[in-house]
Amino acid sequence: MHGNIHEIDGQAVLAFYIPELSRSEKPAYLKGDPRQSFIRRGGGDERCTPRELERFLRDAAKEPFDGGLIDDLDAETFFDAKALSWYRRMFNEREPGRHEMLDDQEFLREWNFVVEEGGKSSVTRCALLLFGKDRHIRRWLPRPVVDFQIIHDRFEEWSPDRRWVDRIVVEDNIIQAWLAIVERYMKHADRPFEVDAATLRRHDEPPDYISFREAAINLLIHQDYGDTGRHAQIQLFRDRTRFWNPGDAFGTVDQLLEPGAKELRNPNLVGAFRRIGLSDQAGTGIRAIFRNWRQLGNIPPKILNQQAEKAFELTLLKEALISEHQERFQRDLGASLNEKQAAILAFACREGQVSLTDAKAITGLTGGATAREVERLVVDVLLKVAEPGRLYILADHLRARYIQKGESGGYCLGPGKAQKTEPGPSWDQVG
Repeated sequence: MHGNIHEIDGQAVLAFYIPELSRSEKPAYLKGDPRQSFIRRGGGDERCTPRELERFLRDAAKEPFDGGLIDDLDAETFFDAKALSWYRRMFNEREPGRHEMLDDQEFLREWNFVVEEGGKSSVTRCALLLFGKDRHIRRWLPRPVVDFQIIHDRFEEWSPDRRWVDRIVVEDNIIQAWLAIVERYMKHADRPFEVDAATLRRHDEPPDYISFREAAINLLIHQDYGDTGRHAQIQLFRDRTRFWNPGDAFGTVDQLLEPGAKELRNPNLVGAFRRIGLSDQAGTGIRAIFRNWRQLGNIPPKILNQQAEKAFELTLLKEALISEHQERFQRDLGASLNEKQAAILAFACREGQVSLTDAKAITGLTGGATAREVERLVVDVLLKVAEPGRLYILADHLRARYIQKGESGGYCLGPGKAQKTEPGPSWDQVG
């Protein structure tokens, strides 16, 4: 901890910087009593509820939650044969000939889904979550794995008291949950019909399938399964798809966008999905989601990593980053911008500002390369620095020109974001 003295309006103000504790050190509490743990919310501190305290303690544990053993399950009969058979088929397609001759019990032991300890075979939590029979899942996890809702409204037009068009609430194992999610998604997704001229094979995979797949798997394998009071939710709106799950990411959004391995809540579940090609090698799939969404020309996904609430939210907005109006506006500037600089500027016009993390999400570049692209826009007097190395706003002369563009039927810059001036739906923003 360190402090500084600032003079404001002739008065001395003491400001202290207190660094955040590491995950293994949380929660901080008073008088040696964990029950006197507090969460900072807004301008105040609130005492942790028993459930909140349990969440902090689970995340602080040295051993991952999904590696724990369940002693009262029969290792010979706990699994659903169809779920395990599907997993083994996917595994064999990835690694033909490897472990095909093993029976199911040998396979489960080979990959530590079942372990020998103290002369007894014990089932891991990972194995139960992946392959467990329905009755075992419901007894051990008394809440849904996921609630998937299809809603034929735009996000801002919908309220929770209005019914969904279709819905599945999955209380089965993760394999069954994944198959149910995919089946229902394909039923409702826009699926263009294409035929490859060379092979005459049909291609009708939805354009956003990669992003949806990675986000849904991310939700299934990274959520906090020790939290029995909240359940994961997927909501498919007309203009966006929202993924919410209990359990925050252990890294910042900036760290999630960087390449490299990440600290994981459920490393055993991640490894199991990676072996069948359904999980990013580094463990989160976030970069794959952003890459696919960027290729579709959409604005970057929105991430809300709620460390105090121990929750994670990802929203895929079905909205073009560079509209026809934005293209005209940039042409009128006469500036020579590369593709990444044009995308950063478009985002700044839309939001009124762009952070370095936003720019990284827009471009897919590393932090250093992103900073160079943003700096070029500053040098060209298209952006100006609000907070060095972190936040940039649209240059004043562009702000004025963008407003004028709006008056002629294009877009105008409102407080914090760009707003449409022509008739039609307004820009959407995650609430």
